[in-house]
Amino acid sequence: MLQIKGPKDPTYSLKFSYTLNTSSKSFAKTDHYDVQNPSNDLQTVTIVNGLGQPVQIKKDIVKYDNGTFDEGVSISGIVTKDKFGRAIKQYHPKFATSMSYDFDSSPSPTVTSETTFDEVDRPLTVKDADNTVSTVSYDISDGALHTVTTIPQNASTNIVKESYTDLDKQVVKQKDNGKTTTFEFDAAGQLLSVLDEDGNTTSSEYDLAGRRTQWIHPDAGTNTYTYDNLGQLMTMVTPNLAINSDEIIYQSDALGRIKSVTYPNYANSTPNINNVKYEYYPATTGGIDNNRGRLMLVQDATGLRKYEYGSQGEVVKDIRTIIAPGQDNKTYVHRFHYDTWNRIDTLIYPNKDTLLYKYDLGGNLNFMKAGVQVYIDSIGYDEFEQKVFCKYGNSTSQTYTYSTTLRRLSNLVSKDHSGASMYNLSYTFDKIGNVDSIHNSAGIINEMGGSYYHKYTYDNFNRISTAHGSWTGDPMNTLGNKASNYTLEMAYENMHRITTKQQEHIRDASSIGENTYDNLFKYEDVNHPNAVTSIENQTNSEVEEFNYDANGNVLLHEFDNGDTKNMLWDEANMLKAIKISNAGSFQHYIYDANGERTLKGIGQYGLMDLNGLSQTVSTIGNYSQYVSGYMVMGPHYMVTNHYYSGTERIACKLVGSVDSSIDNSLELSGTEKAGLPDRQSEDLELVRTEFGFDTLIIEDTDPEEDDCEGNNDCPNVLYFFHPDHIGSSTFLTDEAGNPYQFILYLPFGEGMAEQKAGGYSTKYRFTGKEVDEETGLYYFGARYYDPRISLWYGVDPLAEDAPDWNSYRYGFNNPIRMIDPDGMFETEAEAKAYAKEHKIKTGFFRNNKIVSNKDGSFSIDNKKAGTSTFQDRTLANEAHPDGVYEAPMVAANDVMSMNTKGGGFSFDPLTQIETLRDGSERKNEVQGGEGAPVGPGGALKGYNFIKTIGKKYNVFEKVVKAKDLPGQARAVFTQIKNMSGKTIRYFKDAFKIDGRHYERANKYPYKSRSRKLD
Repeated sequence: MLQIKGPKDPTYSLKFSYTLNTSSKSFAKTDHYDVQNPSNDLQTVTIVNGLGQPVQIKKDIVKYDNGTFDEGVSISGIVTKDKFGRAIKQYHPKFATSMSYDFDSSPSPTVTSETTFDEVDRPLTVKDADNTVSTVSYDISDGALHTVTTIPQNASTNIVKESYTDLDKQVVKQKDNGKTTTFEFDAAGQLLSVLDEDGNTTSSEYDLAGRRTQWIHPDAGTNTYTYDNLGQLMTMVTPNLAINSDEIIYQSDALGRIKSVTYPNYANSTPNINNVKYEYYPATTGGIDNNRGRLMLVQDATGLRKYEYGSQGEVVKDIRTIIAPGQDNKTYVHRFHYDTWNRIDTLIYPNKDTLLYKYDLGGNLNFMKAGVQVYIDSIGYDEFEQKVFCKYGNSTSQTYTYSTTLRRLSNLVSKDHSGASMYNLSYTFDKIGNVDSIHNSAGIINEMGGSYYHKYTYDNFNRISTAHGSWTGDPMNTLGNKASNYTLEMAYENMHRITTKQQEHIRDASSIGENTYDNLFKYEDVNHPNAVTSIENQTNSEVEEFNYDANGNVLLHEFDNGDTKNMLWDEANMLKAIKISNAGSFQHYIYDANGERTLKGIGQYGLMDLNGLSQTVSTIGNYSQYVSGYMVMGPHYMVTNHYYSGTERIACKLVGSVDSSIDNSLELSGTEKAGLPDRQSEDLELVRTEFGFDTLIIEDTDPEEDDCEGNNDCPNVLYFFHPDHIGSSTFLTDEAGNPYQFILYLPFGEGMAEQKAGGYSTKYRFTGKEVDEETGLYYFGARYYDPRISLWYGVDPLAEDAPDWNSYRYGFNNPIRMIDPDGMFETEAEAKAYAKEHKIKTGFFRNNKIVSNKDGSFSIDNKKAGTSTFQDRTLANEAHPDGVYEAPMVAANDVMSMNTKGGGFSFDPLTQIETLRDGSERKNEVQGGEGAPVGPGGALKGYNFIKTIGKKYNVFEKVVKAKDLPGQARAVFTQIKNMSGKTIRYFKDAFKIDGRHYERANKYPYKSRSRKLD
């Protein structure tokens, strides 16, 4: 193959050339046409040895170094092999000022890893760049291969993992520092049961086609599934639904595309608010070839949504009509434009704000602008293509420094417009990557901030054991708090359940009661053994109690003084409504077909005498509309635009009344539209009944002005975010680049201190997620999190991914290192930061197996994603964190995967080594033929697409629909064929059908996930 031309490029998209040498190493060159730099292609060179094995890859990049941007080449790290062809030493990549087609035999000075092997090529030791040595031993025990992996956590503590693998290479038992989990399989290799350390069993049943028909979980109960003759999910019954013999019904067409999802009717036979209908463009769409057969219209609980597509299958127009109780219908239009490499170059907001993206000569994002407003002035990357510098449009900046050995973040500096430091964070780590300490050496700036530190310790499960911290601010400031300190001690029991959380918080010389307690947790619900049933504050004997529904969702959180939080859940385990008794308020939520909260109504209730009778009267209205991740309409009808670099929120802007952001001339129509208000009213009637209100009135009155309207208490309408290493908003700056808001957090996310210069206050706080101030809960997407009790309010939808951990935990009890992108599984925070820079979907390093990487080196295994993960900073490329899966682009023995919003290119080999949890390996290859990537070089056709994709170990067909962001593909139907022909237990065998439900059928071994940008 010499050339590939895509529909958007004038002459070519990819050009290939091959040079066969006899006196030196042969190489293949790939040129990628860059529309923003048409005279300077992005070039990659793959150099091979005499056996045709890739030994070095060179790629164009732009390197930032102390204020200068130098065009050059990133050269992959040299791998040294022994006489048996085993990789015994791996070096870091290096930078060169110009492209050369010769093999660079001079390694970088830093060795990434050194490995020793036994006589059958199994790794025995791995020494990382900091000279930390992990060991592996092997023996036969209980009729199985017994593998013991020992990884030093610190000078005195080791992490010890054990696995037992049978002759079928199935892990039948694993031990984590003595905690034992056992697995049972049938003759076909299907997982039948998992026995945890408490003796509780998670079990599955299958039909003759290998489809899971029943799944029983200790906390989630019994879930059953049926399928149609084409193998598509047809019905699902959860424990809550089984009580009334109800079910959720899925209907697909002959092509396997989901057509509708139907939930049980209300008591008066009104159709359920959550019902969804999907319509597709016909194959004969006249004159609009790009739309043929693709998803056209979605009708759900929030209204209607229509999509139009570009020449590569990407969504170029997203029209959304939102129907909210008590409000006029509002129609919003987003428009997008992408280049061949799926990089967004133009985004037009509903208010006509036109955002332009520019990329450097290495393909990485380096500029964002809308009109005269610059959001990103420049971004600098190093030879690892890690972000090391970012200058924002208000002249503030972020600087990132990484350790030269393990590439861990060692220093993070944020400066205001004048160059003064707002924070200067120094990080230290233990040997395994837990954060030991964070110290801010920056002083007070404009009465804000000041020196602070955090110190943490961990047990041998990497759970936080103790923490303490202190902040000293300006004692004379008028912007908020002046000083704060805290201590924390944690203890745990089986299944990593919290037994005690002892915390003391002093702020401005006063004890903060809501954050100061000595809490004892108890778990006494036999139907939900991992669900907390009571929390006793041993300091004052006050007790909080919890009740649950059959699905494991919290129904009641009752406090010792009688205050309560009552919760109402829908059939898909989404929180429908919550009532807060001490505030006399309640909230009502309506979700779209993807399960994303789109409408949020805030109501009040209280007693009132009517005709001599005392009645509980409630009112609700003024729904906030989460139009997309890019736009939110608040309860005051004021719109906020959000701006992103990749998945990181860069800035938000208050753009005025919603009237300037809607185009009702494009209001959508559909068969379900007329009946939706009645369905919404009936949903509110259910809320009224369940919460015991005598009357519920829907009203949409003019609310009280907020601080940013008539009071003129906001100095600006544009704010930039400056987060810490886990994405928590630490400083906000205003349009002029002055510090505006400063926030610190306790380890599990409670507020430690805060200052602000005006009335506006960000809702996006701990890990960048939105906090509902009225409830104190953080909304993550799939679940709601209570930082005070450090637990979720529901079972993890991906509970099977961690059968040895309780399904209500947050961040594997390590909130300083782990984050949860969407409430469905944790991610290593430092890796997440790296993934944002490289557009890589990361996993979690908790299994800690020493495994073989694609380049022959060895590293620590990532059990969650089923892929090997280079320890701490160098990650195997799996998929974009925002749910866009990377397809292989085949060119001369290498695969080049393009980034999306953030720009950038990264490499992945055609041959993948899948490493199971026992350390055994299975080789898989991405192949052509049915299900192989189509189009130019196999590149993906856009963020939101309906396309056939090759994904690492699987080839599968995926029909997806556009979501809030142009980078947010959500699965409405997935059909997967595992290339090895064998079920892979460690891939997520739950996947979204309509964005709200999870089919657990081992026929489909990989669950398609995506994440929401708030």
